[in-house]
Amino acid sequence: MPNSKNKLASLKLTQKLLLIMLTIPTVLVASLLYYTLLQLSDIKNYPKVQLAKSTSASVIDKIDTNFSDRLSEVKMLSSLPIAISALQDSHHTQQLVEYMNKVCQYKGYYELFMLCDLDGNVIATNTTDKNGNKINAELLLGKNMKDKEWFGSCMATGGPYGGAYFSELTVDEYIKQLYPQSSGLGMDVAAPVKNVDGKTIGVWRSRASWNYITQQIRKESENTLLCDEPGAHILIFDATGRLIDGRDESEILKLKIGKNNLLKSKPFDYMGKKINADNMLYGWAQSKGISKYSGHQWKVLTVIPKVKLTSSTILSESGWIKLFSFSLTFLGMAILFSLLFVKKLSKRIKKLTKQVLKIAKGNPGEITLEPSGDELADINNAVYKVSEAYKTTSRFAEEIGKGNLRATFQTLGKNDMLGQALLQMKENLIELKAQEEKQQWASAGMAQLNELLYQTTEKDKGNHILRFLCNYCSLQQGAMYLVEEKDGSKTLELIGKYSLSRQRIEAKTLSWNEGLLGQAIRDGCTIEVSELPENYSFILSGLGKAKPGALLIIPLKAGNVIVGAMEFISFCKANDSVKHFLEKSAQYIALTLQNMKSRKNSEHLFKCYLELKERLEAKDRHILSIEQELAVMKHTLQHSEKEWSERILTTKQIYEERIQPLEKELSFDD
Repeated sequence: MPNSKNKLASLKLTQKLLLIMLTIPTVLVASLLYYTLLQLSDIKNYPKVQLAKSTSASVIDKIDTNFSDRLSEVKMLSSLPIAISALQDSHHTQQLVEYMNKVCQYKGYYELFMLCDLDGNVIATNTTDKNGNKINAELLLGKNMKDKEWFGSCMATGGPYGGAYFSELTVDEYIKQLYPQSSGLGMDVAAPVKNVDGKTIGVWRSRASWNYITQQIRKESENTLLCDEPGAHILIFDATGRLIDGRDESEILKLKIGKNNLLKSKPFDYMGKKINADNMLYGWAQSKGISKYSGHQWKVLTVIPKVKLTSSTILSESGWIKLFSFSLTFLGMAILFSLLFVKKLSKRIKKLTKQVLKIAKGNPGEITLEPSGDELADINNAVYKVSEAYKTTSRFAEEIGKGNLRATFQTLGKNDMLGQALLQMKENLIELKAQEEKQQWASAGMAQLNELLYQTTEKDKGNHILRFLCNYCSLQQGAMYLVEEKDGSKTLELIGKYSLSRQRIEAKTLSWNEGLLGQAIRDGCTIEVSELPENYSFILSGLGKAKPGALLIIPLKAGNVIVGAMEFISFCKANDSVKHFLEKSAQYIALTLQNMKSRKNSEHLFKCYLELKERLEAKDRHILSIEQELAVMKHTLQHSEKEWSERILTTKQIYEERIQPLEKELSFDD
């Protein structure tokens, strides 16, 4: 595959065009023949599709009619006087059993009749089958059916819809015991038994054989179908997609194609073969119900083998031979026309290619215009326009390269990518030049401001800064305020001015929350006002007074600390470059002022530290002298304490030896 792609890519344009022109009629002829074969297949299979649909519709209609009859019968049987009497008086039970046996033999498709009382207990059943043979019905007598679905439906308030209950295909174990040869497959139909007052007194149940009510209908239709269509099948599915009847009875209730695949013709295996849309034709029909029988939404599927086209089938169609001959003639004429057309076209393309190669090599040369005709003439004229545009573009690029940014250029249109790119390049160069000039202006200003900050004294620093900024940025007035805090309150002190009015100079101290200046300091953001009050300020010039046109307030911010603000007044609003330069200058000025303030505070703190150190040293000396005096006093006290202790001991001894005996004598005398 990669080699074939490489070979195809290496072909010339004329060869590719010839290949395309030969391929198109070949594909058309092949498509026509293939479509004809499909049409022939559809024509052969269409009657079979209709047959499958009509067969399915016929089978489901017969089944609906059969089920509707069963519902009518069970309602009729449940209303029999003998059934009512048996429920009210057990003496009538035997008479009811005999009636059940006769009906079972007469109808032939019932396997079991059953009558239950209100508690669900079985009180009567048939005792013989359809052939009159006895069955062991005693195993059902006295059984409780209260948990059965058919009993619950009949005993519910209002009873079953339509007056009778009908079930899906089910397997009844009791039927297997009564009829050992039976598979137990069948359908329950039941109805409530009511007395003359309309009160429910019991339930009548009829068990219909699946073979007689459904399978016989399917077998009869399938046998008729197989006479003309060997390999056909009729299958019956319930609403969940489970097979409930088919020729292979072992698949009943086992094969399931799914609820979602019922009407989508999904492939499935049946009787050792795969049933799919490739080899089978489908015909679906769904139960619609009759009268009060609403149906179980069962679906009948009829599948018929497709007709396979063979050579003998195709050749038997006379029209096919004529179509094949016509297709070959058409293909031959198309090939001849393609060869002649491509040969003529190749000459003109080679000439045009030489002209394009000249432009590709950077030498547009001289290209002549051709009178407008076919597409190649239009291509030649387009190449001419490209050549002329190439020359014009080259001249414009040369002027731009020389630095002539005023050179003009006219694009070929909105989609001229090269022309638009050159114009964009010109605009970008002009913008870069303007930005470079702005950056140089800002850099020069910052250099001068830096020099000014370190050359001027602290006292005149504010005035010099404002004079420089106003002159450099063409501003008419300026003022600088610093934040001062005294006695717990903040004020704004005027530390620099330039060309202010006398009224503004006199107001040297402002409140912290006063006006726009205070707002700018509190918020830390630049404020720009273009409409000022009449009496806010005025600008003096040689022509007299003039009203200012714009106010610019920039906070002096050092990191997150705001140390003050600058206020500028001018005739017109400052542009972005000036505003950006002033904001950068404000940051630099704020850092400088903050450093100066920090340095002053450091010097003051150092001075205070020296004074405190000297006082502490003096105190240390005084404390040392006091400690020495205390030590002397402590020694004196210790010596005195020792003397007094000796005196006390002496006195105590004298008291014990001399005075105490005298006290005893005196006491004795008394």
